[in-house]
Amino acid sequence: MQHLKESLNNFRNHQFRQFLAAATIGFSMLILAIAFAFYQGSQAKLNEISQNFDLQIYFKQNTELQDIQRIKMELENQYDIQKIEYISSAQALESLEKIFPNQIEFYQNYSLDNPLPQLLKIQTKNLNAQQAILEQLNSSKDAGLILENQIQSSSNQVRANFFSFQSTTQQILIWTLLTFIIVLSLIIFNIIHLSLLERHKEIKIKQLIGAHFDFIRKPFMLESFFLACLSFLIGGFLIFTADALVPIQLTKYLNFNYWIIQFILCTSISLTTSYIIVEYHLTKQTFVHE
Repeated sequence: MQHLKESLNNFRNHQFRQFLAAATIGFSMLILAIAFAFYQGSQAKLNEISQNFDLQIYFKQNTELQDIQRIKMELENQYDIQKIEYISSAQALESLEKIFPNQIEFYQNYSLDNPLPQLLKIQTKNLNAQQAILEQLNSSKDAGLILENQIQSSSNQVRANFFSFQSTTQQILIWTLLTFIIVLSLIIFNIIHLSLLERHKEIKIKQLIGAHFDFIRKPFMLESFFLACLSFLIGGFLIFTADALVPIQLTKYLNFNYWIIQFILCTSISLTTSYIIVEYHLTKQTFVHE
């Protein structure tokens, strides 16, 4: 109880300083929430797009149907595939004829062989599964059966762009999180450092009468905890205010687990930082002797 009263008194004595520090941390929370919402929203949209993007595996003209059927069954057993369809050369030509009737007439007039290859048309829940399928086929014994052409290269480029954007959103979230951790740590460091300097006489007296480090450290730990709680409240207020004023739907992506993790992150960083700075001063005896 004594530690609680001491930390609350110090917190009240520097209300303005504490509020400015909490407001700064709160704005950092807002930026982190925006980055998280952007990441979640982009991932949801990418997954939606990827489900409508077909992976088409083209086979060489001399590929036996039984080999294609075997590959089809192996993929169905190994991956979570929404739909996989075999399309013969004749079916592909028939579909193309419906779209470009004038183009197919040339082959029919001159009795030319069907130029279209057989293929497997695959739909997965995300492009990660499609990429895994491609990598497996390219490294398997069946790689020689697959036809490389411009259509396949184009779909590979789409997947490459997809993964590039996915990686970019992940990097944005990671760097925003690191920035938040650094900002929070520096603010707590400065607040506790100032409190230590202002109360160095009191600390020296406690040391002279034999007070243990834990006894001296606890009020500062509680002060940093109160600051983290105030920052969390201000950050939450800013997030809900921004969500109400600007149609970015932040709270749509911030579920209960997010708020729990955010609170734990704030308090754990605050307590860890305050512990380190107080421990350093007490161990190194950096207080001024008077």
